[in-house]
Amino acid sequence: MKVDSPRFDTIIIGSGIAGLNFALEAANTRNVLIITKKRTVESSTNRAQGGIAAVLNQTDNIEKHIADTLEAGSHHNKRSAVEFMVQKSTEAITRLIELGVPFATDEQGELLLTREGGHSERRIAFVGDYTGQSIEAALIKKVEENPRITIWEHTSAIELLVKAGIGYGVQVIRNDEILNVYGTHTVLATGGIGQLYRYTTNPEISTGDGLAMGIRAKIPTKDLEFIQFHPTALKLGGRTKFLLSEALRGEGAHLINAKGER
Repeated sequence: MKVDSPRFDTIIIGSGIAGLNFALEAANTRNVLIITKKRTVESSTNRAQGGIAAVLNQTDNIEKHIADTLEAGSHHNKRSAVEFMVQKSTEAITRLIELGVPFATDEQGELLLTREGGHSERRIAFVGDYTGQSIEAALIKKVEENPRITIWEHTSAIELLVKAGIGYGVQVIRNDEILNVYGTHTVLATGGIGQLYRYTTNPEISTGDGLAMGIRAKIPTKDLEFIQFHPTALKLGGRTKFLLSEALRGEGAHLINAKGER
């Protein structure tokens, strides 16, 4: 059965850090719908362990952080994007603290910083080994408290609604019904495509739905070949269960093969 649903100013597909943070910003002036395939908490964000990089100590600076990022990307990075990200990184940490993320601190209340692979300085703010889980929880709390934001869990987006190149909503499956949800703006924040591969540290929901919908809607894509495979994960019973943080290598651990070779 196919029925029509109410209209929203902004429709966000995905409930990770990108979707939830955008929802909070958009809700300042608009009513917002978040569509998520399973529970709100189920996202790649929720599985992230290590932390977030930012220029946060006196020996570090923006130029060093930019250089490290370009080097880690073998200089294939879009420099303007790297510069923007690094310049905004400290501000982003401050915002997350204001939203209630309990980053680890010392006895004086200063942020504790660790180091991860590719970084020449200690610049990783973290919450134990469950940073993503803490960020996700803080964002969900704020989203659920906001009267302008509606969340539809267990709802699968299947097609973007586009006419003459202009998006006007999304078609979804909800409660075994097909609905057309109309909105002035539609935001794809659906995460990655890890489940297309045999081994992945992504959650089961990371099946590339958003990317597929975007391609069908003729939305331009770029650099799809650049996919990160996290090099360390815990494998139990023949299945990759979850990643082991980059902080292991940042703090001095080495990767070796079955022969004991680095």
